[in-house]
Amino acid sequence: MLDSQQETAVELASEIGMTMLPDFYLEKSEQRPANIAALNHFYNGLYYLRKVEFEGLGPGALNVHLAIGRFEESIAADANWAPPHFGMARAFGYWAITTHRGEEAYMSRFDAMRKHVERALEIDDRYVPALAVLGYNLIARDRDFQAAREVYERIVSLGSKESHLLHAMLLFHEQKFDEAAIEFRSHSENQIAEGKTSSAGIAGVAVAYVCAGRYRDVIDYVNEVSRPADASPMLKIAEARARLKLGERSKGLAIVEALAEQVGRDLEVASLLVLAGEHDRARQAMQEVEDPTARELTALFAAALELGEYELAMDYLEASIPTYDPMRRFVHCDGRTDALAGNPRFKRILGEIGIPE
Repeated sequence: MLDSQQETAVELASEIGMTMLPDFYLEKSEQRPANIAALNHFYNGLYYLRKVEFEGLGPGALNVHLAIGRFEESIAADANWAPPHFGMARAFGYWAITTHRGEEAYMSRFDAMRKHVERALEIDDRYVPALAVLGYNLIARDRDFQAAREVYERIVSLGSKESHLLHAMLLFHEQKFDEAAIEFRSHSENQIAEGKTSSAGIAGVAVAYVCAGRYRDVIDYVNEVSRPADASPMLKIAEARARLKLGERSKGLAIVEALAEQVGRDLEVASLLVLAGEHDRARQAMQEVEDPTARELTALFAAALELGEYELAMDYLEASIPTYDPMRRFVHCDGRTDALAGNPRFKRILGEIGIPE
């Protein structure tokens, strides 16, 4: 079905619940594709990126490979249309953060990401989605926070309605959680006013509250917003952490168990298992990991912190220096690193990663 040239963008959007993506990625481009084939292949690529967001990369990074294939077909149909080049950049970005430490493929994927986003901006230098990806790449590939901020300021200058979301992401990297929560909430409210939804904005508010230690605000916000059945894992993680921090063990653990089943392993929720008192299960999940990926190193770091094994936690964080995982921006979330304040080794590692102490 997804290969069909007759599949319309509206039908595809309805099928996967992408109430924001279709309008957003077209409205932000000043161009239109030369033919329907380019458009259909582009939306098919977005379908697989959405699967990555909610299901993970899939066996052998299948979802990413399928997304890249569809974007390549879109480019073949119209090489001078910016959106599929942006799609390629996003796909390579997802792929890069799963790379095992020490692999040259890590940087090569971020290089491919940069190449495609630069091509998108060469075609349309006002294309906001591509500018956002460029900002992310500057952080992930170059760790150049100043250059990333300049990109985001350009997005704001273009009057983009997405400026709140993009600014919030940068504030997270700067560990300014209360400010990030305000920006995420502004973004979500703008979306709701337009009859749209943004899983990133909704989850962002909750995660920012968690990182600021505002656990009751997390629960109040979760009760306030309408959550679809496929609410993002980030929103569920935020709610679970808040409930466990507030002593609501049964409710928190129920969410953790559902998350572990959704992702198919305990490691992704190991730090939550520790909070729930499931120490042995968390340790078992940690011991089963060999040659961890960037994402796994972040998960191991978080779990070791919760266990109070600070030297081990720093071992994992130091091992992640050559890699990048966007989850690492939560390193100081809800004061979990307070015990390491003033530690020379921790300070050095943070400096190499590019995260404020």
